[in-house]
Amino acid sequence: MVVLCTMLLREFISDEEMHEAMRLTNQPPHLMPIFYSIRHHLMKTFPASPIRLFGYPSDEPLVWFIHRRNIYVKEHIIIWPNPHITIVEEQFNDALQQFFEHYTLEEASTGLLPDNLTEMFLKFIHSKSNFSPLLYPTHLYFMNEEQQKLVSELELKLPKGYRFDEVDPTNDANIINQTWRHASDGDLQQTTEKLRCLPSAIIRYGDKAVSFEMSDPMGAHNHLYTLDEHRRKGLGTTVELRLSQK
Repeated sequence: MVVLCTMLLREFISDEEMHEAMRLTNQPPHLMPIFYSIRHHLMKTFPASPIRLFGYPSDEPLVWFIHRRNIYVKEHIIIWPNPHITIVEEQFNDALQQFFEHYTLEEASTGLLPDNLTEMFLKFIHSKSNFSPLLYPTHLYFMNEEQQKLVSELELKLPKGYRFDEVDPTNDANIINQTWRHASDGDLQQTTEKLRCLPSAIIRYGDKAVSFEMSDPMGAHNHLYTLDEHRRKGLGTTVELRLSQK
C-alpha cells in the first residue's frame, strides 16, 4: 500500500488565521518582512497596501508568500522561507506552482526573496516563461534588543541651523518622491500615505526638508536621503537614528 502525501498551499484569510500566522512567523529577525506585513495588515496601519498571505505547506509552512495589493503603485510579492527548515527544490517548485495559480507573474512584476531561494526561483521562472528577471541584490540589517535600547537612549544633536520636525505628508511627499530614483506613476500618493500612516523622520534647514527617511509596511526603513548641498554633516546617520527611536 502506497500513501501519497500532498502538500497544499494555504491562504490565511480571517483575522484568526492571520493571528495564527503572526505566531508562526514571530521569529526575529528571520521572518521580519512577513511578521510585520501581517501585523500592519491586521492593525490596518497602512490601508494603501492590503495583503494576501499564503503558507506552504498548510500546517507548518516551509515558505511564506505575500501578495501586496498596492492601491497606488504596482503590486509586488514577498517570498520568504522558514529559517529553521530547508526547503528542497522539488518542494519549492510545487509551492511556486500553487502560488502562481493565485498570482499572475508578469515581466513588470516585483518580488523580494532571500539569496538562498533566488537560484531556484530563477530556474523555475526560466522553465515557465521567456523573460529573465532583473536582480537588485540588497542587504537586510537589524538591531538586537541591546542595540535597540542603546539607540533609544541616545541624545541626538544637529549642526547649527538644522532641526528635527514632524512630517507634513502633503507638502513633504513632493520633495521626498522627487529624490526617489525609481519613482513612477502612483509613487507620490504612496509616499504621502507612508508619511501619513507609518513612522518617519525628517530634518529641516529653515523650513526646507533636507534629510529624511520613511518606513515600509514590511517593517523596514525606506529611502534614506540627504540633499546634496547638506551632505557630509552626519545628517543621514542622525535622521536614521531618529527614525529608529520611533
